[in-house]
Amino acid sequence: TCTMVGNNSFSGGSLQLASVEEQAGKLFLFPNPVRDGRVTLQLTGIATDEESTATIEVFDAMGRLIHSEQAMAADGELNHVMSLDKSIVTGMYQVVLGVSGQRFHQRLLVD
Repeated sequence: TCTMVGNNSFSGGSLQLASVEEQAGKLFLFPNPVRDGRVTLQLTGIATDEESTATIEVFDAMGRLIHSEQAMAADGELNHVMSLDKSIVTGMYQVVLGVSGQRFHQRLLVD
């Protein structure tokens, strides 16, 4: 049993917390904001040692899928340069990368 005491401490048990970074990788996009349509996706700490196909999706502010492509992840890492269509307008987008049953989200600003 675990009891929470008024000062946000716990008694009567042990509680182990792991940060999101310890449980799964972190997705980085650069440059961000992107100006020429080319953005590098870097993901490390993927919970797999095998080669895996990653699905990359880009959604606009209305939730519409505006770009999709695939890339390969190997040895727990993914490094990929994505080329967005020149017709993509200035604004904020959501990049979703799915690999090995894991999903990673990151905002991308197109300038």
